[in-house]
Amino acid sequence: MTVAPPASTAPPEEEGYEHINRFRPSPADVQLALSGADGPFKVGDLLCRRIVFERCWLTVRIEKIVAALEREPVEVRAAAAEELAPLMKTLAEFSPYFAEKIRRRLNLPDEPVAVSEADRARASEVSARALAECATCVIDVIQFWDKFVDSAIITQDSRGRHVYLLYVKAPEGLFAVKLRKNEICGRTVFKKRGGAAKNGEEGDEGDEESSAGKSEEKVLCSIPDEVNYLLSVKLGIALYSQKDLEEDALLIRAKKKPEETFAYRQGASLLSLLETNAKPDLLVREIALRQALRELLTKGGSGAVPVLYKNTVYGRWCDDGFLYIPTKFLGEIVDAMAVRFGSRRAFVSTAQYLGLLRQPNWRLRYAPADYTCSASNPRCAHAYVFHVDALAKFLDVSEEELCGE
Repeated sequence: MTVAPPASTAPPEEEGYEHINRFRPSPADVQLALSGADGPFKVGDLLCRRIVFERCWLTVRIEKIVAALEREPVEVRAAAAEELAPLMKTLAEFSPYFAEKIRRRLNLPDEPVAVSEADRARASEVSARALAECATCVIDVIQFWDKFVDSAIITQDSRGRHVYLLYVKAPEGLFAVKLRKNEICGRTVFKKRGGAAKNGEEGDEGDEESSAGKSEEKVLCSIPDEVNYLLSVKLGIALYSQKDLEEDALLIRAKKKPEETFAYRQGASLLSLLETNAKPDLLVREIALRQALRELLTKGGSGAVPVLYKNTVYGRWCDDGFLYIPTKFLGEIVDAMAVRFGSRRAFVSTAQYLGLLRQPNWRLRYAPADYTCSASNPRCAHAYVFHVDALAKFLDVSEEELCGE
């Protein structure tokens, strides 16, 4: 499908994005998420499927909580120690040193401390406030696109591969994410080993031999890890969480189709939005078109188009402010740009946007004066019709050079 070039496909101008806020939940939101409540959670203008704390490793989360408790009364610290007790037991097995360090920082007396419900509530509030820095809002791709995506363009990398540049809004300005299509959705070949098992039974040896060497191709979609990491660091949001991946793994083990997993739906949605909304990188197209037209019209050589008389298939001619070039001279350029930019109309759409072609009739059907063709058959030859002044300015040459006058 051809996408018309946009008004500008240069990287968006750096502007202030003060209206874009990093996700910072309130202590009440954090407490709700920590309590195991089911989402979604409405936090500001975001609707979070989940609020997770994966951005900070467990030891970092505990360090933050303990640091926030240092100025609290001993009763509040004791209440927090009760909440941290299960984690401390796990940490004692993993790192006895860290567990001992946390106990020292809590600075609790040897004798038991009486703790009230008010102390427990205060301890929970302080812990939630400390963990707000680690919180990440998991949102769906549609909300991400509507609230955080500024624009997207499709261009090429240094190896000539098509890539998407996704410009994302953040409080400090825009940042770009580079994505290839197969990084989001790609075909993967799975080799089958052993016969098809039924009702949880293993296939027999004969089945294994009969299916050996067979393979199955599937399309797998997901959000690249690098994208999720960047969003969590810069905006405090994510497009999936570890729990989402664990739930997807359970679906796969239950022989569900990949399309039923959350990761697949998110990846497929992102690719669909990119394919629908990404604009072509006009700068690259403009350079490619200028280089090709210069070779044909100004540099000479065996492939150049000579200036001849009107209505000829062997050269170009000017008439009434227009330059006519027979289509056969531009065929290789049209094909090369179609392959390079993934659109059969890449040449025409780029030239139209730059104002080089006559509108609306940018192609002329004519009967060549020097060609064996009936004058009553206007289909015997075609020419592209360019504005001489616009083309001369585009190539930085004079109109006389283009028209041979």
